[in-house]
Amino acid sequence: MILSSLLRRLAPVLFLLATWSTCSLAQYRAPVAGRPYQLGVGDVIQLSVWQQPELDRELTVRDDGKIVVPLVGEIMAAGSTVPELEDLVARRLRSFNRDITEVSLTVTRYRSLQIYVMGAVSDPGLHSFESIPNVWDAIRAAGGPQTSANLRRVRVLHTAQGGMVSTIVNVEPVLRGETVADLPELEPGDTVIVPDDTVLSAADRESGVQVLGEVVSPGFYPVDGPTPLLTMVLMAGGFSRDGDPSKVRAVHDSGRGHLESRTVDTKLFVENGQVSGNPLVYAGDTIFVERRPLSGNVLRVLPTVLATVTSLVALYITLSND
Repeated sequence: MILSSLLRRLAPVLFLLATWSTCSLAQYRAPVAGRPYQLGVGDVIQLSVWQQPELDRELTVRDDGKIVVPLVGEIMAAGSTVPELEDLVARRLRSFNRDITEVSLTVTRYRSLQIYVMGAVSDPGLHSFESIPNVWDAIRAAGGPQTSANLRRVRVLHTAQGGMVSTIVNVEPVLRGETVADLPELEPGDTVIVPDDTVLSAADRESGVQVLGEVVSPGFYPVDGPTPLLTMVLMAGGFSRDGDPSKVRAVHDSGRGHLESRTVDTKLFVENGQVSGNPLVYAGDTIFVERRPLSGNVLRVLPTVLATVTSLVALYITLSND
């Protein structure tokens, strides 16, 4: 009875605590606007047929871009928008049952349109989108820029014809209320890197390596020559509690602005001694440690919230006994 009464009294406090943990990101979480989303490999779609509900089921876009629809068989889905595919599936089903008039397709899991956002943003890592984002959309999805972000020199990495194309984009005009129409749209697998002014001003970037993401002390670290990746992580204080040793992205400039990006599983080196898990990095490279699944702001704030609630419960019981 006492606990129930206390929780009712503390409800506003708990709400404020929960709100506080996400308020810095909320202003950037508006829906992403862009051209219609085209389905891709790995997307999961819910099929609903009003007149024949036994056909309802989840459909996954296979590696060949097709889905398997009951009665109909294989249909090419990759490259189509949801309305286009919905119309095609409805027409094919009606050839078997003319009474079918309402067919609905809903994407339940987006797996093909994912963008990496690294650097001076609040929530770096891999982000999924429901429509084609531009550079600013991707930065917003990553919680928005940090105060030290250099939005004049945002770098976009895009794989084309087997190579990595690097483009510098000035996003700063968006903060002045200017239109985002001129910002380039992104493609699945692109990487957006938001530079950190405090990092870049520490020294000439070509004399060291940037270590970002889930490490204890992100920053710029000078090197004398080729250095093992894990050595750089240790120089940055090692992996943070949320760091994922199996997902460390390394971006390297191989010359003439040609950038290469790869994901390194450092556990291969630590556990099995495989050299591929601890490759050499060079001055000018960037290392980004991704976050473990299910980690993040909520999990970091939760212990504090629980400790606060426990203290308030103890205080309430003490006062009630006086």
